[in-house]
Amino acid sequence: MEMGSYRSTIEFPDVYAKQPSSYVRDMDTSHSMDSPLLSPDSARQSLGFTKAAITFRDQLGSIRRKRDSEQTVTSSWVPPTPTLPAKRDSLDRSIKILRIVQSTLTALLSLAIAFMQGRVYYIFLRTKNVPGAWPKTPQLTQTLLLFSVSVSAFTFDICMLFAYLMPNKRFAKKLYRIANGAHYIVTSAKTVAYALTSVVCKLGFNFGNSSGTNTDLWSWTCTAEAAEYADYNQAPSNCDAQTIAWYFALAQIGIELIGVVISLLVMQQKIRKLGQEDGAEENASPSLGNKRYEKLAELSPEVDTELSDVTPDVNATAHF
Repeated sequence: MEMGSYRSTIEFPDVYAKQPSSYVRDMDTSHSMDSPLLSPDSARQSLGFTKAAITFRDQLGSIRRKRDSEQTVTSSWVPPTPTLPAKRDSLDRSIKILRIVQSTLTALLSLAIAFMQGRVYYIFLRTKNVPGAWPKTPQLTQTLLLFSVSVSAFTFDICMLFAYLMPNKRFAKKLYRIANGAHYIVTSAKTVAYALTSVVCKLGFNFGNSSGTNTDLWSWTCTAEAAEYADYNQAPSNCDAQTIAWYFALAQIGIELIGVVISLLVMQQKIRKLGQEDGAEENASPSLGNKRYEKLAELSPEVDTELSDVTPDVNATAHF
């Protein structure tokens, strides 16, 4: 039976350049059914292979388009603003409570010191003209210095408490930030002031007792000579008051130092907790499928190359 002629042109990429010559066909000829170069069955097989490759390529393109659309949605994903965790709130509360307690104690001590020193100075002013009640050349430096430091410290502590306990939320945050920023400055200033004043007062007291001059009010009120005029200068009570005020100043220094140490420990723990939480947030992924798509995106160029290598460009027509 005589068969019609047909035209077939199949172009293969360079990857087939090293294949046997029977695989390379670029022809424009007419052959019979039993042509040794390209039979109709071979042409049909080539066309079937090409259709399968094109179908596979279309499917892969559909997968890529779906992936790209999902990546676009994922890339526009904005993580919500994280709220403070319970641990972070607990640490903030601990620091705030610690500073409230510290400011309350130091405010009470400062008020007591100011009251006792102010009382001694007031009695001195009221009875300084009584002969023998006070030294001939009294030294008021120690008394006034400790009184001034205690009044300043009390003012600072009240401001701190007002900032921490501010009921008005409009100003609470601003005052709280100011209080936090000024806390260590005020604490350091009070500690240094009380330390220096305590040293000055104690040195004046010891010098007055050792030299027998007793020109400062503290050492004078503790002498037997001043006790003879107790009806005027109230020497015994003033001696005890100034001694207690000096110990209160030492207690102030101790409370401030303990507060600084505890605050540093709490802040260190807070920094460590925040570091752990930030690390956990950085390691968190917004979508579990992102890694799969990223891996597919990395392999996509290789898939394109391999598919291009194995997919011939076919332009075949057959006439029967």
